[in-house]
Amino acid sequence: MLEVNDWVQRARSTPIEAVILARGIRLRRVGAERIGPCPKCGGTDRFSINVREGVWNCRGCKPDEISGDVIGLVEWLDDCGFEQACETLTKESKPNGYDRSNVHRLRREVAWFWYEDEDGEREFQVVKYEPKDFRPRFLDEKGQWVYGKKGRREIPYHLPEVIDAIAHERIVYIVEGEKDAETLRKLGIVATTNAGGCNGWKPELNEFFKDAIVVIIGDHDPQTINKKTGEKLYHPDGRPKYPGWDHAMRVAAELEPIAHSVRMFDAGSLYGLRCPDKCDVTDWIESGGGTREALDAFVDACPYWKPDIEPPPAQPLAIELVLPVERKEEEMISTRNWGVPGLLLRGHVTVIVAPSGSGKSLLTLQIGIACAVGKPWANWRPRKALRVLVINSEDDIDEIQRRLVAATYRMEPVLNGDPDSYIPNFRMLDATRASAVIAEFDIRKKKLAATPRFKEIVQIIKEGNFDVVFVDPFAETFDLDENSNNELKQAGMMWRDVARQTNAAICLIHHTKKYSSGMAGDVDAARGASALIGIARIVSTVFPMTVKEAEVMLGQEKKAERGRYLRYDDAKANLNIISPYAKWFRKDTITLNNGNGEIPGDDVGVLVPWEPKGLDVHEAQIIAFFTRVDQGIVDDDGKPTGEFYTFEKARANERYIGFFAQDFFKKDGEQLPLKTAEELIEGWKKSKRLRNGPMYKTTGRKMRKRVISELNPLARKTDAEAAAEQAQETFF
Repeated sequence: MLEVNDWVQRARSTPIEAVILARGIRLRRVGAERIGPCPKCGGTDRFSINVREGVWNCRGCKPDEISGDVIGLVEWLDDCGFEQACETLTKESKPNGYDRSNVHRLRREVAWFWYEDEDGEREFQVVKYEPKDFRPRFLDEKGQWVYGKKGRREIPYHLPEVIDAIAHERIVYIVEGEKDAETLRKLGIVATTNAGGCNGWKPELNEFFKDAIVVIIGDHDPQTINKKTGEKLYHPDGRPKYPGWDHAMRVAAELEPIAHSVRMFDAGSLYGLRCPDKCDVTDWIESGGGTREALDAFVDACPYWKPDIEPPPAQPLAIELVLPVERKEEEMISTRNWGVPGLLLRGHVTVIVAPSGSGKSLLTLQIGIACAVGKPWANWRPRKALRVLVINSEDDIDEIQRRLVAATYRMEPVLNGDPDSYIPNFRMLDATRASAVIAEFDIRKKKLAATPRFKEIVQIIKEGNFDVVFVDPFAETFDLDENSNNELKQAGMMWRDVARQTNAAICLIHHTKKYSSGMAGDVDAARGASALIGIARIVSTVFPMTVKEAEVMLGQEKKAERGRYLRYDDAKANLNIISPYAKWFRKDTITLNNGNGEIPGDDVGVLVPWEPKGLDVHEAQIIAFFTRVDQGIVDDDGKPTGEFYTFEKARANERYIGFFAQDFFKKDGEQLPLKTAEELIEGWKKSKRLRNGPMYKTTGRKMRKRVISELNPLARKTDAEAAAEQAQETFF
């Protein structure tokens, strides 16, 4: 039967990707997975394999009775039985477990390890066979081998050396297997083990380690799988089963009460980042990096054992070499997983930066409604109907309900006439009652630590299959200093971890710093901006309309209504092009039908996409224009010519400020219509943002009029003072 088991194991060790490639099945690469249509039932992206774990699945047609490993894959693809699948994979017929011609090969002895008692007398021997197998045996009174240990004492390997090391207060290493003990012995280290491998530690062994300084090195093993089904196995409490780690933990737990001290670690920890899937201390030493000095240094830094330590993550070599995709196979490259192109990318973080009272909460709720029904709104185009979760710590659930109902009155085209169509995909978490703080400062460890709420929110997102999560505001989810770049970065990294664990698009609503007026489209408007740049894939700003913008887009008569308007601007985009144009919105008021006769219904704000009738400019552009006006006319190299702009059109030609405005505010390479430019200049003249400055003398000694802006120091002086100062500048 050993030979049959070995045959099955050879079949199971076949790379699962080799099976797919041999059958001409084309799948696209997504990390360790290969995804595509099912070779049996078709569909889109319902079939996948994981080349790292060697498993497969089809969400449409995989039978429950077929295992998820490579053998099950061949059974399913070829419609054959288990043994036939093994024959296909190994290209060998099933061996006869009772074929005596194979006995010598199966039972070849390759190593012998004697276990000696306190006096050095031989108690029993462990024999290693090829193929790999171990059996204990001892010599009876007649000198004949008796297999097994019946009647023999349970003693550790190299017991006399262990006793001597304890007496002289030297470290005793406990490893898994005689081979590792011999490897360490060659380095001058006292090392022992138990017979029987990872399941062979008996309570009778504990007494030998009283007052010992113990270091336990567990084998680094992959998670145990069910040999029949290929499924991964877990302990009753949900912990993964790792044979080497579990054995080392069991030994440490038994020795800790009686030993002088116990340290324990996984052999994979010795490798650092380049840890193989499976290894032991011998592998580490034979790899060329393991030395006595390196081991001593590692042990010195290793903390004492505690029951709650966790195994290092099972991981392949950190560096994976991947071939580029050929041009002819570019269709195999997976597309970016956008929820809303340019705004929400699954597995990543978006940050929307806005001052208080700007309308950011209204905006995110209405974006959420559009996502939930999968319909365009304000030129944002969700790729499908998305599951939306809103975590709001500022407004209670009743206020959010008011805003959602009000929004449906202005979003009827999005909702196709059904105001409730978004509800099945839309959920809210009331963070005003249940805290949404996922991170707080650990005073003892002096660093940021996740709260229990972190795991709960991850679980909520996973169980609810949410695609998009709005967090409003970001600052209410961590108990730290919002103005500290370092603490803000750590909190942002935790939300990025949520995005990666759940594959959801996380949108954080964040506050601007003080004095951020006029910083629309500038990532530096955010508090801790430098910290957010490295965390978020997309950063946007939301700002109310400024006075200067109102004069241009609303005119002098309606500029007092600027509080009803807000703008959305791209500030950073790693994976798409930043739009140079703002999205504008107007706040309307909806009166809800929730009054009772004596008390009127609530008035609730709602946003409506708005296109400026005039010029679409922002504060920074206006300031830049005024600065250039004060600088005057420049040559092709950008150097001032000494000439300035004028309001007089007929007599000025190239000096006319209207012509300059046409060129300065051109859009998509097209000049602004002259009439629009002149209306713009006229509005600024009326508001005294542009005015005639003192006359200046040209190089030809002619006196000419000039235009100055409100930014020019001359604009804050009397005409006489300005003329005197200008004359002095001209003289010199």
